[in-house]
Amino acid sequence: MSDERHPPLLERGLDPVIQFLLLCDYAATMDRGKLTLVGQFQSISVRALPATHPRFYIVFGWRGMRSHTYRVVISPPDNEAAVLFETHDIEVPAEHAAWGNSIIEVGGMTFQQLGTYWVKVICDGWRIADHPLTIHPAPGAAADLGADPE
Repeated sequence: MSDERHPPLLERGLDPVIQFLLLCDYAATMDRGKLTLVGQFQSISVRALPATHPRFYIVFGWRGMRSHTYRVVISPPDNEAAVLFETHDIEVPAEHAAWGNSIIEVGGMTFQQLGTYWVKVICDGWRIADHPLTIHPAPGAAADLGADPE
């Protein structure tokens, strides 16, 4: 598996295509497939390290006309090749591959350091989308975390 983007796939417009990738406090699919999102965010404030976030959701929409297998990984700031969280492979057969939304619950994730973590969607071995998740000191916590106060 490569964790690098696959330029020929993206440049030729081949599917699947990620339409959106979000981090939320809560997400669900309601009646008739309506996607409900609560508390979309890009960063988490922490008072101490390590910090465990009780729960959040990774939500993405995709479209495509062929079967594909994807997984979602989260990598730390200092080593994008490392994996802190990873889903199992999720297979989408061709008969269900026109479009869809995926909701992945992440519970009890522990962050060991400040910085930008990366949430990545890997499809058929290629990274086709990513989203930053920044862990930063909460107001008044900078001295405790070794960060410079703003």
